[in-house]
Amino acid sequence: MSIDKATRAHALQQQPRVLWLTGLPCAGKSTGAGLLEKRLEALGQHTYLLDGGNIRRVPEIAKLMVDAGLVAIVAIIPPFRAEQAKARRGELPHFTGTESPYEPPENPELHINTVELSPDEAGDGIVQFLRGSGP
Repeated sequence: MSIDKATRAHALQQQPRVLWLTGLPCAGKSTGAGLLEKRLEALGQHTYLLDGGNIRRVPEIAKLMVDAGLVAIVAIIPPFRAEQAKARRGELPHFTGTESPYEPPENPELHINTVELSPDEAGDGIVQFLRGSGP
């Protein structure tokens, strides 16, 4: 292919990435993801929101979004840690349903406590993190 991820990122003037918003059911993932998408769009970022409740192959689709130069915002209950490793390698053949136990990521780059923060405060923390100034 003559147009690669770096070329697309340069054209969109942004760093493509996946933002994984994980947590237990009803923790505010989808609500926060929607607010974050609006906030990033207002800052000129090109985004796409993937919600695990309505899209089956989220890890594979998120990878395609990043390849397209976008900021993919993913709101899902993550699979088990062993399956998370498979997902990173593109080997996850299914997604975790809400009946499966939740295992939080071992080393998240950013932890947002939605019990202590409002959706707006959480969004502010994520935007600060993306800009390199930390929450």
